[in-house]
Amino acid sequence: MGVKDLIFDKIYDNNVVSELSLVLYSDSFFYGLWDVDNVLLKVGRHPMISLNNKIQIFNHNYNLDQVKVLVTQAPYVHLPQDQYNKKHFSTYFKGLYNLDRHTTSEKLVDKFENQDIVTLYYLESTTAEIISKLNTRTHYYHISTAMAKDCEDNKRGLLCSLADNRLHFSYTTSSGYKFYNGYDCYYPSDYVYFMNLVMSKLKIELDNKISVGGEKTGNQEIYNAVKQQYDSLALVSPRLENNKLSLSHYSRYLNLYLTKICA
Repeated sequence: MGVKDLIFDKIYDNNVVSELSLVLYSDSFFYGLWDVDNVLLKVGRHPMISLNNKIQIFNHNYNLDQVKVLVTQAPYVHLPQDQYNKKHFSTYFKGLYNLDRHTTSEKLVDKFENQDIVTLYYLESTTAEIISKLNTRTHYYHISTAMAKDCEDNKRGLLCSLADNRLHFSYTTSSGYKFYNGYDCYYPSDYVYFMNLVMSKLKIELDNKISVGGEKTGNQEIYNAVKQQYDSLALVSPRLENNKLSLSHYSRYLNLYLTKICA
């Protein structure tokens, strides 16, 4: 299944649309439009070059109450909240990332909902400028913050998002957040390799349930390769209700649901 299988439009009245979820990938974006009852009404995906045009369309067609934006790319760092000082934002990235291309980027900060952890990350200024044209309040979140919230809310220990040739891996225990990282994956074997790497490094038992979602779960070659290694792999069932979608479709829209549940 490809991008075309993800797209649908069930909007019969533009006035019922209240919220936009916007997921930013490396060179594309994924979006979902919701009504006040948290029903996903429309989904689309476009190359990043089309973002400005889509923002104009959103402004023209809908009277949105709010927009939530999920940033999925590095660079990012996590810090104890009491160690964060806004004046030293860039310092926390030194030795971890080359920030040459982020000298003019927007500096963004999230706080974990129930833990004293903050996520620091960047967003390219051109992208931020385009999104700022939306005629409503806009909130930004990093995918690591959203995945940690979902794990805590739904008592998921292990959550994986497979999207945009990237594996996002989040691990939470009863004592709190433990780990997040994202890995570039271009072949089914890449997903298996990085899953094995993380499971081994964190000493996680193979029979632990692994909840998985994201657009790439529709790729049977990728999903079956990982499932063959991890029999405990299970498609995620998002917290928000939408009786229009089957479980397999629910899981493919995981990143839109992650964006939606952020607050």
